[in-house]
Amino acid sequence: MKKREKEGRARLTWADLVRAAAIVCVVLCHAAEATLQFIYPNIMVQCSALTQLLAYAAMAVGRMGVPLFLFLSGWFLPARQYDTPGALLFWKRHLPGLVLTAEIWLVLYAVFDAVRPGGIAFSAGRLVRNMTFQEYTQGHMWYMPMILGLYLFVPFVVCAVQRLGLRAFAVPVCVAGFFSFVQPPANVVLLALGRAPLGGVLSLDFGGGVYGLLLAGGYLARRGCLRRVRAVWLALAGTACFAGLVWLEFFACAHGVAYNVRYNCFLLAGWALCLFELLSRVRRVPAGRLAASLAAVRSASILCTCRCRRC
Repeated sequence: MKKREKEGRARLTWADLVRAAAIVCVVLCHAAEATLQFIYPNIMVQCSALTQLLAYAAMAVGRMGVPLFLFLSGWFLPARQYDTPGALLFWKRHLPGLVLTAEIWLVLYAVFDAVRPGGIAFSAGRLVRNMTFQEYTQGHMWYMPMILGLYLFVPFVVCAVQRLGLRAFAVPVCVAGFFSFVQPPANVVLLALGRAPLGGVLSLDFGGGVYGLLLAGGYLARRGCLRRVRAVWLALAGTACFAGLVWLEFFACAHGVAYNVRYNCFLLAGWALCLFELLSRVRRVPAGRLAASLAAVRSASILCTCRCRRC
């Protein structure tokens, strides 16, 4: 019993470490976007090589926040069995709180935008459309509709993954992974070379798209898909993915293609997954209380930071 409790505390500690790292990444991402002109290659190429390197590296690290959050959510997917009462209880516990949090922040943003110098005039119609998830005029609020959409189907996904072996994931993960994570960065390279991008009409919405696959990545990590890989190889693979992502940013910019790293890139997903797996093996975290405190602020601090950096 004591051993089990000790392992539970260890898992909680490393989970706090992942959350803290993800929060730092999200803040870095928005700070880099607000400071640097990633969408204007003609401006970026005028910067020194060192400035470009630091800018692209900051973006490659910053974009890792969302994958880390989703991997962690996927890790905890099979934590319970779901029947009909369990699914209803899950939605009752999670959906109202998420919706209420989003609505409160949307109202606060609308008021803040109306009173700040150079802000946007208040519009009741726009606010209603935001609050009913018809649109989002606050760019960073895309995350809440995405999470709500995933949470609607979590009980069904959990029931499926608990009844299927790892081999059953091979076909959907490989096919969806190619169209979701390989084709988009390949199109960036093709555009930079002056070639026509690859087309794709395969609908992957039923599987959750990019974010559903990231969620599945966390679940597969829990099932031990990377457990036999030595830490040094994970570190090397993660470093290679990170270097490849920075190179892709350099390459795109040098050829006049605006590429602001997105989550549909296998290089980003790969290096985030390697880091996630390494962090999941940590059993003793120096300054563990600091990590837990940082993890506790979560969405509120992120939303505040995202709002403030736009001012």
